[in-house]
Amino acid sequence: ETTQKGYCCKDIMPKNLLYYNYDPRDYRFIWYVKPHLENLYFDKRLQIKSGTANVPGLIFNYNNSLKVYAVKSKRIGLGTKLYQAPFHNVNSGGDVCLGNADTDFTGNYVEDLMNFCETLFWRTKFSEIHDKSYDLKELWTNLTATKEPFPTDILKYTHKRFKDLTNR
Repeated sequence: ETTQKGYCCKDIMPKNLLYYNYDPRDYRFIWYVKPHLENLYFDKRLQIKSGTANVPGLIFNYNNSLKVYAVKSKRIGLGTKLYQAPFHNVNSGGDVCLGNADTDFTGNYVEDLMNFCETLFWRTKFSEIHDKSYDLKELWTNLTATKEPFPTDILKYTHKRFKDLTNR
């Protein structure tokens, strides 16, 4: 059955979908992506070689725009601390700048929306520094060269917890 926005699940709810709200005034989908090896694409002006690197666990928050936060926990609860996502094109509040990427999602399925957002995030070239909390050049140059696990001890706490995203 579809909702006011036309979203439904293809089958059972995705395991990594943590929260959803279909209220047309404040619909949102929030999901977790575990730490993994990811292809990263950098604009040549940044002087960082594109390649694969381990990335931290991430919380994606979609509500007409995309926000991304890093997490240290593998189990997410209302009290889970949110950290600034250590990527270019993301500001300290988690807002993702997708430049001129086509962000028009026309599907009906939650799983497709989640995949669409993740694909946009990972396939848009990282090109701008929106927050200087991290030395992103050194971080991603090292991680793409070594494939070492992401060093979660460097993450900067946002003073937000997961419950703040759910308005609880």
